[in-house]
Amino acid sequence: MALQDRETLTVVTNEDWVLLLEGGGIITNMSNVNNNLIYRYDIDKPLPTSVGRLLYGRPDGGEKDSFVNDDADSKVYGKAYSGKVSLLITDDVYN
Repeated sequence: MALQDRETLTVVTNEDWVLLLEGGGIITNMSNVNNNLIYRYDIDKPLPTSVGRLLYGRPDGGEKDSFVNDDADSKVYGKAYSGKVSLLITDDVYN
């Protein structure tokens, strides 16, 4: 997987699901404590009530939580658990 970070952070709110990543790549939660991301794999935009996994925000000085998506045919959607969440998205440049 050849990777490239996006130039700016992606900011999501708790209002609606947003397509974060199409294909392979890495999503890193760059937010502070309690700014958690709900994310899910789906073929289309999820319903507002759809459940998802949690990617935690961490203190500025601590480690950041990330996950790697190796599936070139997948889509990852996300929204903030509450408030806003800042994400660093790293794309697979060969997708």
